[in-house]
Amino acid sequence: VHTALQLEERLLLKTKAGDLTVRALRTIASKEEWLTSTIIETVLTAISIEANEKVKDCNYCTAVSPDMLHLCARAGLKATAAAFKKHVDLSKFQHVFWPLNMSGYHWILAVAKPREKAIVIFDSMGGGIPSAVEDIQLFMNNHQEVEVDWIKVDAVHADQNLPQQKDSYNCGVFVCLYALFLSMSKGSFDFHDVPMEQVRQWLVALLLSHTTL
Repeated sequence: VHTALQLEERLLLKTKAGDLTVRALRTIASKEEWLTSTIIETVLTAISIEANEKVKDCNYCTAVSPDMLHLCARAGLKATAAAFKKHVDLSKFQHVFWPLNMSGYHWILAVAKPREKAIVIFDSMGGGIPSAVEDIQLFMNNHQEVEVDWIKVDAVHADQNLPQQKDSYNCGVFVCLYALFLSMSKGSFDFHDVPMEQVRQWLVALLLSHTTL
């Protein structure tokens, strides 16, 4: 069994959205396992790719790594933001997905909307505005040729009728669903009664559909 688990950790599934181990796919499909930062980043990237292709706008959605703010803390925010801009200019997008980990136990989604000059927080447990929003504001200011002073952009909570999790392990799945519904430009988040097991299977299917090998 131990050898099989080691093999699952080494086997990579190559997708357009990034590489995942076979073990990661099993984690997604599992009923009660917590989604890791790598899984969430890959799913949000896949969602962004599909949305951009659908609306024929390569600057419609994009996802920032959940580890970006940790990298900023280590390497310096200004240097990291400047280096990131060489690869992608966040100021051009409609939706910039920032998955945030709260104290190591809960995932929420912050969405920067450069075209609307807004930051919206999606939290499946209904918490307050996280302090990490200040880091996002500083990153955005140092990332762009400043047209918007993001420090003056107040973060707001999404609609109060936002679907909420009923357990302690599906917060990452809700982050993916919030991003999906935003990418589809749906007016409401009408997945209150959708079984999370079904959503997890869909996430696996989404990633498999992006397989490159």
